[in-house]
Amino acid sequence: MPINLSDQYISQQASPDDALVNLVQHMQIELLGHGSKKSRLGSSRSDFVIENFLIIYVLSGSARLQNKGSNITLKAGSFFLLLPFEVYRFSQSVPNTFRYIYIYFNILPLSVNNIFKKHTLLAGKNAFRKNWYRQIGIYLAELCQPVYQKNAGYNFLLRHVIEGIIAYILHEPLDDILVINYKSTTKDGTLVDLTFSYTMQHLHEPVNIARLAQELATSRSTLNRVFQHVMNLSPSQAVTRFKIHHSLESLKKGVSIKELALSLGYSSPSHFSRAFRSVMNLTPTEYILK
Repeated sequence: MPINLSDQYISQQASPDDALVNLVQHMQIELLGHGSKKSRLGSSRSDFVIENFLIIYVLSGSARLQNKGSNITLKAGSFFLLLPFEVYRFSQSVPNTFRYIYIYFNILPLSVNNIFKKHTLLAGKNAFRKNWYRQIGIYLAELCQPVYQKNAGYNFLLRHVIEGIIAYILHEPLDDILVINYKSTTKDGTLVDLTFSYTMQHLHEPVNIARLAQELATSRSTLNRVFQHVMNLSPSQAVTRFKIHHSLESLKKGVSIKELALSLGYSSPSHFSRAFRSVMNLTPTEYILK
């Protein structure tokens, strides 16, 4: 009678209370674009931002990416993740052909989106120098070849690769002082998502944090604590960013700045433009023309 050896290979029991696992399992990846490019990132003459997450893996060439006073060297074999609404500047000391693989994606719900962004910011630019990222970059370079993109289930596979990268980044330990408690963060994330849900239903109203707290049966101090914990932003800054992000598609479709300002609860086009610039680092008109 055959002997069942299965038990000899079971070395780990399921951990249903693992907050990080629950966080990753409940997120949704929106795949917005992927492929290869032979061009600079943004413009060498001005700062730029992106609206969502952008993974790049450099195939050839070299360049420098500046962010918050730090310089990131990009060269063949470099893996890097650009974050939404962070200000970057691309430059090359010597002109060369800069080729890279890219994956452009969004993460929902917004609470998980911001938890991931916060962790990545805390980890710092040096986190992506590990050999693991270089190896995953090599895999992505092969996966993004046109011949594979025709295969059934390609986008499904790519989304799961992104999930794996996100899980690896979140799993990386930070300094003891900076360790994120995913269990409490997930709980706070629920309040963040309720805030954005309420804002979505009341886009036409001006930002009013006191009223928002009252509608959510919480206090302004609790909202401040939660948003600082999850997003490193005040509730007012977070709601403004949400509104501006929501406006981008309408601007692309040709909705006038005046009409959009009124629909988002701003008292005038100039009021909307100031809020827009605070988030995007450029005016609505500049965004339309770029």
